[in-house]
Amino acid sequence: NNNNNNNNNNNNNCELEFKKITSTAASQNQKNKNKLLKGIKFCTKISQAQLCKIENCKFSHDFEEFFAQKLPDISVKCPAAKDNNICAQGLSCRCGCAIIVLTLLRENKLSDSTNKENQLSHQSCNQSTIKQFHFLKSAYFLKNNTGWTKRNPISMQKFKESEIIIEESLKEAKLKISEKKKIDWRNKIYLAPLTTIGNLPFRRVCKKFGVDITCGEMALATQLLYGNRGEWALLKKHASEDLFGVQIAGGYEDAMISCAELIDQKLNVDFIDINAGCPINLICSKGAGNAMMDKFKKTAHIVKSMNNVISVPLTFKTRVGLDENAPILHNYIPEIKTWQISALTLHGRSRTQRYSKKANWE
Repeated sequence: NNNNNNNNNNNNNCELEFKKITSTAASQNQKNKNKLLKGIKFCTKISQAQLCKIENCKFSHDFEEFFAQKLPDISVKCPAAKDNNICAQGLSCRCGCAIIVLTLLRENKLSDSTNKENQLSHQSCNQSTIKQFHFLKSAYFLKNNTGWTKRNPISMQKFKESEIIIEESLKEAKLKISEKKKIDWRNKIYLAPLTTIGNLPFRRVCKKFGVDITCGEMALATQLLYGNRGEWALLKKHASEDLFGVQIAGGYEDAMISCAELIDQKLNVDFIDINAGCPINLICSKGAGNAMMDKFKKTAHIVKSMNNVISVPLTFKTRVGLDENAPILHNYIPEIKTWQISALTLHGRSRTQRYSKKANWE
């Protein structure tokens, strides 16, 4: 028995030693591979013969050096080639695509095939840059809001320098709300904004299936003003989205009005939608989403002010009320008509019904 135990121990030790040697050899091989790969870190955009819009890109743009070290092709025709006979591997492809990409690069025929709009650089959408933005129209409606005036001293100074001119222009703007670019909503398919689902790729697919109007995912006004890049990414659009709007949510009048003016000046959108229908507690606890209907007078001021600081149509989305047994929205319809918004979207559920309960379309 003792001999058998010793033999088993020896075998176990041998197995452990073998695994250790194998693991060491594998890690050494991986290190060698990494050393080879780290020779040239090539830009993926240039590899696809596309424009690289990243300032001070940390990857190499020397395509001649990269092509010189590339392994030879194994085929002439690439089975994965799509646009311009180029596959996703681009200059790294070993089935004929690299030659096509190299020719385009040598002729400086770089394309911008992303077809994405509303892409702001990190410098143009960070908080320090946004603070330098002159919210002159917003200042007119928020000049009595002490919190906003302290956070935006530059805007207030510029506003005071030309207060009379701005007031006159806003008086004219009030008269011209009805003259804004109008959207014909009739007989069109409107893809409702869907948080976490209605992203840009999803909307592109829906456009191919006949959707007429698209809208970005809900973005928080405060986060946009803080320069949150993830939040600004929700406002991107594709070139195929010919009638596109963005949706913002917030419970603070200064944030909503300022954000509307900023979007109107910075982005290419066809309309701005106010989300007053989100039932999520995290949103409603801050006075945003469907909680906006709890303070209707404040909401009316926000909507009317936003409508005056933007040059595109404004829309409003809400629910029937807090509880399905006591709908209240119909009481507010006459007042909402005076807001001169372009469209009102009604979610046929109450806040407590959220998304899963049966909707009331009557």
